[in-house]
Amino acid sequence: MDEEALAVDAFAQLGFDTSTLVDDAGGDTDLVVDPDGVRCTLDVLYRSLVSEDVAVRLAEERRDDGSTLLVVADRVTDSARRILTSRWGGYFDLRGRLALRSERMVIDAEVDPVKERVARTGAFSGKAGLEVAIALLL
Repeated sequence: MDEEALAVDAFAQLGFDTSTLVDDAGGDTDLVVDPDGVRCTLDVLYRSLVSEDVAVRLAEERRDDGSTLLVVADRVTDSARRILTSRWGGYFDLRGRLALRSERMVIDAEVDPVKERVARTGAFSGKAGLEVAIALLL
């Protein structure tokens, strides 16, 4: 399951319609939430853990195209939750919490927790994975 599908399911639990928006170049895909005609375009990202430092970095690096950042994560710390929502963003903590603050919308709701974890794309990807793979070979 990808982060957009997880977010769509969470918004559906609240009765919100969603749709997918692809830019003209075919690159970035966004999720559009449209409860009662209040359209909000979301830039959806996935992280396994969102700490305070990660939340600050994501908020500072977010796209400047009018979309609202929504981070889907297995776990979002309390301090990261405050940072994301105070900087016109939001989070979907897969343990069962969805929150979003934009210029036109405020959501803070409990949703059903996601019981199955998001599958990893590469168990040995990245620096740590490379070190483990080398250690196993030696």
